[in-house]
Amino acid sequence: MKKIFTLLLASFAYVAIQAQDAQVYLTFENDEIIPEGVTGVTNVNGSGDVVIKNDGTYAQSDNTIIDDGGENVLFMDYHGYLKFDNTIFNKDAFTIIADYKWYGNNIWWLGLHTIIGYDAEAETPGYVSKQLQIKQPAGNVDGWGVSTSALFTKDTYHHFALTYDMGIIKLYIDGVEAANNTDQTLHSLQNPELYFGIKMNVDGATGEVSPSLDGSSNCKSVKANADNVGLFNRALTAQEVAAIANKTSVPTDVEEVNNNTVKLYPNPCTDVLHIASSEVVSVEVYNMAGSKLLAVRDVNGVVDMTAIVTGVYMVKMLNKQGEVIAVSKVVRK
Repeated sequence: MKKIFTLLLASFAYVAIQAQDAQVYLTFENDEIIPEGVTGVTNVNGSGDVVIKNDGTYAQSDNTIIDDGGENVLFMDYHGYLKFDNTIFNKDAFTIIADYKWYGNNIWWLGLHTIIGYDAEAETPGYVSKQLQIKQPAGNVDGWGVSTSALFTKDTYHHFALTYDMGIIKLYIDGVEAANNTDQTLHSLQNPELYFGIKMNVDGATGEVSPSLDGSSNCKSVKANADNVGLFNRALTAQEVAAIANKTSVPTDVEEVNNNTVKLYPNPCTDVLHIASSEVVSVEVYNMAGSKLLAVRDVNGVVDMTAIVTGVYMVKMLNKQGEVIAVSKVVRK
């Protein structure tokens, strides 16, 4: 079970959608890039000098959390990035989300994100690098089978979301689908890993990775600020992406029903949720999109939550006649 960053209850509805089943969800609010307990993601600093075309040599600094307009965000220098390894990266279906602002001096096509894995089905099997790029300064996005024009502009925060489901890839900018492709083969790669915030090359034989440079050894990545970085092990729906981008909630048929005689504790919970009521004999757990994830009969006051990933859920409680006597919102942390 992978743990994610502590939920910010002040913005409950928004966070509920974003974090309901994320493998990793990072907000940087507690001045931690990778919070304690989060596994499968690594912060990698840009190191040494890089050469910026037409602008000389630049000394990189470490990735760090900064204040940008009153929000804590992650600053990543040209060769700084976040790496999501194959223990949490589901190659068959995934979604990457972030509030992302790119900037810095550079020209032409620059790195946004990279997926690296082993292609055993290629004519010459080996490691391959699948790169998603930004065109400077227009803000075109190109790679992974999708292409847009001037939507991901420089020096401005945009909400970025990319979903993948067994060959179908969709790119969303600010909650709106900007491009799609139905003929991708990312899921055929073995042990793929995601490099968030950099254009990365790989040695086809050894798998050794290195930041992309042009023929004159100029840097081929960007500086960036990132916030609300999430990796999901499924393709979010267009409705979910729009809700995240617009900081609203996804409609659901599962609404809260208050009952003062039924108490749930602790809330937030970890592995076990207790129910203080002799009336409750069965429980159903739904995500915030209204999908049933768990049904438990003969609960005897205890619900094992270990089968559910960290997030926000609706817990429906029923009596022995099958009648709903309470529905409560519960945080699994």
